[in-house]
Amino acid sequence: MKKILILLIMLLMFTACTNGDEPETPVKDNPEVKEEINFPFEELEGYWVSQSGNGYFLIYKNDANEYSFKEGDFDGFETGEIDIRSIEKMGDTKYYFETKYIDMDGLIGNKVIDIKELEMSYIQIEEDKYVFVGFDEYQAKLAHKARLFALYYDKLIGIWNGDDTNDFVSFFIQDDEFMLAPGLYDSDGFGSLAIHSYIWVEGAKYEVAAHSNQNADFLFEFELDLKDIDNDKIIYNGVSMHFGGTDFNSAYEEYAKRFH
Repeated sequence: MKKILILLIMLLMFTACTNGDEPETPVKDNPEVKEEINFPFEELEGYWVSQSGNGYFLIYKNDANEYSFKEGDFDGFETGEIDIRSIEKMGDTKYYFETKYIDMDGLIGNKVIDIKELEMSYIQIEEDKYVFVGFDEYQAKLAHKARLFALYYDKLIGIWNGDDTNDFVSFFIQDDEFMLAPGLYDSDGFGSLAIHSYIWVEGAKYEVAAHSNQNADFLFEFELDLKDIDNDKIIYNGVSMHFGGTDFNSAYEEYAKRFH
């Protein structure tokens, strides 16, 4: 009986000291930390151009030395600075960015970037594939316009006749080179020439240089305006032309009907 009374007294003393509260949960010495997302910004700095249009995507450091985005096109439109609010990894090579368009009234948006083809200078942004074209805006613009000229190759192949003259120019591919053969109907031609460079002027206008594979000293320069090529019209060295045909006979027949 004496032992029971002692145990009761000890229990009452313990309850009074704790006021009936549960003991506090001990604090962990090493709380769990969320894994940091390491996106390879340094490898992606510069201009990326859409393969399906005229748009670009710029990855750069802003005035606060923090990575930001900017998007637009090479004809003058741009969003201004796009702040990166958060990054989430969606897979081995795909990242989700929550963004804020600083210069567009703080518009909230997002971007999904896949870098699986980064080693080949390609990235995927949303549904579009982008190619790297450089760090400098001017050089990136030139590279982009030169790439666009290459897209005209398929549309140019064939023979083009002067609207009001006997000029013609034939574009074709030979031994993996893009060639042209200018001339005058009912006269002598100038032979085949290989295009080796093109410089963007403005719009869809280019200064093009070609050379003769037979005579390395013979260089040929001309201006080509392709703004209306989808309507089968071009301007070649100031001469308005239309598509005459896929071979010389059909192109000559089209010319002869108008002038003979």
